[in-house]
Formats: sequence, C-alpha cells, structure tokens
Amino acid sequence: MAIVRRLLGFVICVLLLAPGLVAAGAVGVGDRFPWQSLTGWDGAPIAPGDVAGKPVVVDFWASWCLPCRTALPAIDAIARKLRDRGVVVVAVNVDRDRTAADAWLAERLPERTLTLAHDPEGAFLARCGAAGMPAVYVVDRDGVVRFAEAGYALDRVAAIERAAEAVAAPAASK
Repeated sequence: MAIVRRLLGFVICVLLLAPGLVAAGAVGVGDRFPWQSLTGWDGAPIAPGDVAGKPVVVDFWASWCLPCRTALPAIDAIARKLRDRGVVVVAVNVDRDRTAADAWLAERLPERTLTLAHDPEGAFLARCGAAGMPAVYVVDRDGVVRFAEAGYALDRVAAIERAAEAVAAPAASK
C-alpha cells in the first residue's frame, strides 16, 4: 500500500509539474540562473539578493524521490566542505506537504549545513525547466550556470563537487 501511495504521489507531482517544465525551457550551462524568492525551511524568506555575488549549488529534491534521498546527504557534505570557501548550498524541496520530508530529514539528516527551502508548487523547479529529479545547478558569482544536471544518481555527486570547487573562492592560505 505504501508503494502505491508513493507511486501515486510521484505521478501526481509529475502531472502537476509537467506543464511548467515544458513551458519553461531548460536552464543550462552558460545561462543566467533564474533566481526567485523562496521560503526557507524555518519560514524565513530567501531572496535572490541573499545569494547574489556568491557561488551557489541549488539542488531540487523530494521525499518521494529515491535518488534525491540518497544524494541529499552527499550534497550536504559538499556544503560542509566548501562553506569556508564561500559556497552556499540551497536544497529546494518540492513536496506539496512537508510532513514526509520533515520525517525523513529528522531521521537521516538531522544536523545539516545546507540551507533548506520549500517550493510546494514546484514553480522554481518549473522555471529552471529540469527534465528529472533530482536536479542540480552550480552557479558562479556572476549568476551564470556552470554545471546543470537532472535525474542524476549518487555516482554523479563527485562531478557536482568538482563544479562547486571550480566556482568557489580559493582556499584560505594557512
């Protein structure tokens, strides 16, 4: 029964997001990233100005997306590793209802470095035009996408980390 509910949830999300995904056109490497205001997990707004001039990794995820749930802890590890070099990691959850995401985070990622945001309508994801989940964008200080991938698996996290390192500030000398 749980599998049927998850599958049904996935199908509903795909159907709800599909019109926006088709209309948006995919944001790719070399494009300006289409920032928009988001709601942080704590309810506080995250405005485009909050990340302006900073290297940013934006990862879209959902509790019903198995690859997302596998990759998110690795994305958080990137946030921990690169925060001192100025990289901001924003993980945008697209679950309509946060209940499942809250439960999963409490169990699997209770202490995290990345910034969590919630996009229950999937508007930001649709604006980016991602063709699958999870979807990740590495954006440089000028707001230009330097890496983009949708539907990635855990084995691609190393490539995401390399891209994030490439847009990060140089490591401080000791």
